[in-house]
Amino acid sequence: MRQSKSTLPLYIFISILLLFYSNSVWANELNFNQRFPNSNKTSGIALIAEIEQITDSLPSLDQKCRWLLEAGSTLGQLGRWQEGKHCMLLARGYAQQSDSHLQAAVLYYLGLFDIQLNVFDKALEYLFESLEIRKEQDNPNEEQKIYNALGSIFEIISEYQKAIYYYQNALALSSSGKSKAYIHSNIGVCQMNNQNFKEAEDHLLKADSLISLTSTPYGKANIMVNLGEVYRKKQQHLKSEHCFREAERIGADYPQIIGEAQIGLGNIYYDLEKYDLCETYLRRNLENISSHTKISALKLLADISRKKENFRQYADDFSSYITLKDSVYQVDKIRKLATLHYEFEAAIKDKEISILQKDNELQKRRVYLLFAGVLLGVLLIIILCYRYVLMIKQKNLEKATYDKSQIQKMRLEESVYAEKKIRELQQKKFEETMASKSRELASNAIHLINKNKVLQQVKQNVNQLTLQNADQKNLIKQINKQIDGCLNPQQDWEQFKIHFEKTHPNFFARLKEDFPKLTENDLRFMSFLRANFSTKDIANVLNIDYRSANMTRYRIRKKIALENEQDLMEFVRAY
Repeated sequence: MRQSKSTLPLYIFISILLLFYSNSVWANELNFNQRFPNSNKTSGIALIAEIEQITDSLPSLDQKCRWLLEAGSTLGQLGRWQEGKHCMLLARGYAQQSDSHLQAAVLYYLGLFDIQLNVFDKALEYLFESLEIRKEQDNPNEEQKIYNALGSIFEIISEYQKAIYYYQNALALSSSGKSKAYIHSNIGVCQMNNQNFKEAEDHLLKADSLISLTSTPYGKANIMVNLGEVYRKKQQHLKSEHCFREAERIGADYPQIIGEAQIGLGNIYYDLEKYDLCETYLRRNLENISSHTKISALKLLADISRKKENFRQYADDFSSYITLKDSVYQVDKIRKLATLHYEFEAAIKDKEISILQKDNELQKRRVYLLFAGVLLGVLLIIILCYRYVLMIKQKNLEKATYDKSQIQKMRLEESVYAEKKIRELQQKKFEETMASKSRELASNAIHLINKNKVLQQVKQNVNQLTLQNADQKNLIKQINKQIDGCLNPQQDWEQFKIHFEKTHPNFFARLKEDFPKLTENDLRFMSFLRANFSTKDIANVLNIDYRSANMTRYRIRKKIALENEQDLMEFVRAY
């Protein structure tokens, strides 16, 4: 089962095959498979010696590099990682003096080999260096492969969040459905190991839909195995079993897929406490799974034997588990030591190549020494003159740029100052206008109050006169009628409203919008409050008694739902 540290990410298996199938990019007149038809049976030392002998016979650095690339990639396809890496280390010495495409390719292959050899620090170093070159070349397809490889490293060492970051970068650059499927699968596994099962399921289902279009049995079967493991961890055992069964059907030609799927089924039965079924599935598939998965299976079998109190079997299973775990750990150590050995040999070879190249260069220099000296002197004079001219131009340009920036700065400051003055004048004018309107409104209000007070006082005095005859009574009635005509609240209101709206525009519209229940009389009353009229003054202007004015004030408070502690006049001033 593909888990956090059990097997390499799916991308590594597929990308190694696909990349090594692209050997035609490096092919030349020397075909590796034709030269070494039995290379998988030849010893490492003999094979490397023959490859180096052929390399030495090639005339140009470019041919040497391409031959070593072909040899190394083919050896990688055969699973001979140490010999392949040795070829790539030799190729690196030549690629550094060749074009950047070859250099980036060599570094990428070195990163892939070190992933297989578990030398992750060096793999990261090679891959990041290759990525920088590919970015300069603006080559998204190659960048995508490198991001994928970086993601696989962090997935193997259980840094899943970093792995997801690099996989997502690869996904953004990916153009083919197959490539996107593998990346979604890798992200899904990382999310599963992070316990984010919903995200894991989404990515794996997306991978399954994409891989279906490519008809790749191994890839689709592997995705189904991972999806089955997600459902198992979500305790959805029926879905999990279906996925493992589907993986068995699709990956029937791949023993490792069948083994991984049946181990998954065994894990389901373990979760369901069906230990006999679990043991059956685990024991019959121990030979068809990776070493890391086998370690997990043996540990599970030992636990089952202990639960069943079969202590003899428990001792055998636990012993096998410890032995295999130690042997895998020891293999990793041996691989790292072998890698150091090959790197040391490659470094010596690089040094020999460098010495031969220096000797060749010295011989050429002896032939052209005199001519080169004269030419160098002329070039030096030309360069010095050119640098002097450039220096003068640069100084003039800097001075012109500085003068221009100073002028622009002065203009900007003048513009800012002018705008500030204009705003100040506009604000001052606005304040003067508003002050004038406020004075006019106050004057008008005082005039209305005083007029109504005087007329009411006159009416009161007239009504107190002692009437002698009918003519006098008629005269008093006429006078009262004329006074009542002058005490016209509607006419006073219309005059007041004209001046009020100049000072407080949109006052009525905003109140009506916020409180639709307010009547015209309510709005009139509130406008007088806004103009700082007291309740008594409002009663005089509207020609009503003080009690009625208070009742109007009370109704308004209810309509606008004003709290008892809130002042109505303060509330109105907010508008």
